Amino acid sequence: MDLAAFALAVVAYRRGLNGTVTSWGRNAGDNKAVDGVPNSRHLYDLAADVVPGAGFTAERRRRYGHSLGLWVLVESDHDHLEPLSLRVP
Repeated sequence: MDLAAFALAVVAYRRGLNGTVTSWGRNAGDNKAVDGVPNSRHLYDLAADVVPGAGFTAERRRRYGHSLGLWVLVESDHDHLEPLSLRVP
């Protein structure tokens, strides 16, 4: 999945779950300030954080993201998204 396809998938995810994007691309300083990992995909615009709207279970969010080609890590206050193609061998 290239950057353009990832962007479209993130927008679809956000809209489909009535959510809000809270983080996407970051520069190295901002990534360090939020305790991001040094090789974060946020640094390459290939990771985004979305706070989903109410009423969507974690499993439903994961399945929906997968259908869009996204890997979804459900965290306590947001969903972290990356291209699924970068997560599977």
